[in-house]
Amino acid sequence: MQDNNEKRRNVAESNYNERLGKQDLAAAAIFFLYCCLYAVLRLSISSTMEMDEAEQFLNGSFLSLGYANQPPFYSWLVYGMAKLSGLNIQTIIATKYIIMFFFYFSFYLIARSFWNMRASLLITGTLFIFPTYAYEFNRDLSHSVLVTAMASITCYLFVRLLRREKTSDYLLLGVSIGLGFLSKYNFAFFLLALMLAAASFHEGRRTFFNKKIFLSFASFVLIVSPHVIWLYQNDYLPFRRALDKADAGTLDLSSARQILHIVASSYNGVLAFLVICLIFLGSSFSRRNLRNGYQSGLRLFHYLSFYGLIIPLLIIPVLKTGHFSERWLAPLLFSLPLAVFSGVNMLSNNRRFKLLGYLCVFIAVAILAARSFIGFFPDLSGKVERIHTPFRDVSQQLSQELAVRGIDDLRDITVISRSEFLTANVVACLPGAKFSLLSRDYRIIKSSSGNKVKVLVWDAVKKGEDVPEKYVPEFPSAVPLRPFKASYLRSSNLPPFVLGAALVQ
Repeated sequence: MQDNNEKRRNVAESNYNERLGKQDLAAAAIFFLYCCLYAVLRLSISSTMEMDEAEQFLNGSFLSLGYANQPPFYSWLVYGMAKLSGLNIQTIIATKYIIMFFFYFSFYLIARSFWNMRASLLITGTLFIFPTYAYEFNRDLSHSVLVTAMASITCYLFVRLLRREKTSDYLLLGVSIGLGFLSKYNFAFFLLALMLAAASFHEGRRTFFNKKIFLSFASFVLIVSPHVIWLYQNDYLPFRRALDKADAGTLDLSSARQILHIVASSYNGVLAFLVICLIFLGSSFSRRNLRNGYQSGLRLFHYLSFYGLIIPLLIIPVLKTGHFSERWLAPLLFSLPLAVFSGVNMLSNNRRFKLLGYLCVFIAVAILAARSFIGFFPDLSGKVERIHTPFRDVSQQLSQELAVRGIDDLRDITVISRSEFLTANVVACLPGAKFSLLSRDYRIIKSSSGNKVKVLVWDAVKKGEDVPEKYVPEFPSAVPLRPFKASYLRSSNLPPFVLGAALVQ
C-alpha cells in the first residue's frame, strides 16, 4: 500500500514537473517573440548601422584578445555568428536579440525559482518600467545588453548553488563571471555587489566560502587571463577610454547641484520603478512576507539590490566622474524587482497585479509603436536618427564613380576614415571592400586592408566637400572625387546627406 502511494506521488511529481517545463517553454516563446518583433522592425526600417552596430561590424571582421574601446566577448560572438551567416546587418541584429532573449529568459528563471509562472512573468514584465531595459536596449546598445545578460545568468547560477552545491555549478559560475568581465568592465560593480551580498547572510557565506569556490576562481582566471595580458601589453587602452568617457576627475565635489544632477539622471529609472510599485503593490507589502522572503533565499536580492545601488553612488565621488549614465547600472537594476516582490503577498490584490501586468504590456507595446513611428516617420516625429543616413545610395554612387575610373572590382578597395560609423556603413555597402580606421592622431587602429586602391571618406555636411585640412598632411596625394548626395531615408524635410571622398595613392 505504501509502495503504491509512493508510486502515485512519483507519478504526480513527474506530471507536475512536465507541466512546469511546458509553462517555461511558453514563457520562453513570449520572450522570443518579443525579441523577434524588434529585430524585424529594426531591419525593416533601415539597413544602416547605428554606432554600436558599426563598431561590432568592424570588430567582428577579425578575432582579437582585445579591442580598443570595449572588452572582446561581444565581438567574439559577432565573429562566430559571421562565420555562420556572413558579416552583415542581419548578423549584427540577430546577435543582439539572441543575447537579449537570454537576458529576459534567465531573469525569468531566477523568478521561477521562487514563484509560479504567472508571478514570474509579471516580475519579468516589470523590467520594462526601467527605460534602460525597455527603450535604450532596443535603440542602440550592445555591450550593456551582454553584460546585463551575463549578470542575470550569474545570478541564476548562484541561486542554484544556494540550493545545491554541485561541482559543475561552481565551474559554470566561474565561467559566467569570466565571460561577464569580458562583456563590459562595469560587470565589476555587479560582482562586488554579489560578493558583498553573499557574505551578508548565512547560506550565502556557506556557498561562497565553500572550498569548491576555488573551481570558480580557476575557471574565471583561465578565461580572463589572455585578455588581461592583452590589456597589459596595450597599456590598458579600453580602461583609459572608459575613464575618459565618464569624464573621470572632472566632477566638482563642492558643487551639490552637479552631484545631484548626476545622481538624479542616473537613478530616474529606479525612482520610477519604486513609485509605480508603491502605487500598485503598496497595500500588499508586509513585514511577514519580507521575512518569509528573507528566509527563502530571496535575501540574496535584498542585499544585492542594496549594495548594487549604493556602490555606484560611492564610486562617483571617488573617481570624480562628471558623467554617469543609467545604462552603466544595467547589470545591477534587475535585482530590484526581485527584492521588491519578495515582500509582496502574491495571493492578495489580484486585481492590482493584473493592472500592473497590463501596464507592463502597455509600456512594451507603446515603446514598440514609438520606435516604429520614429523609424518610419522621422519627419512627423521630428527625430531623424543615424539609421536614416542613406549610406546605400551614396555608396552606390561612389562605386559607379570608381567604375568610371577603371576600378570595378570592389575587392581592390580599402575605405579609410576616422569614423567607425562611416567606415562600417560604407564598407557594408561595398561587398568585398576592406577598411582602415584611423585614430584621433590619424594612426591606423583597426585594419583589414592590404589593397592598393584606397578611398578616404568623410561627412561632407560637417567637414566640407574638399579634403579636410586635418587629412592633408597625412594624405598629401589625395585626389578629391565629386561629392555624393542622397536624401535621408524616409525623410524629405532635411537637406541631403553628403559623403566626401578622395582617392589616396
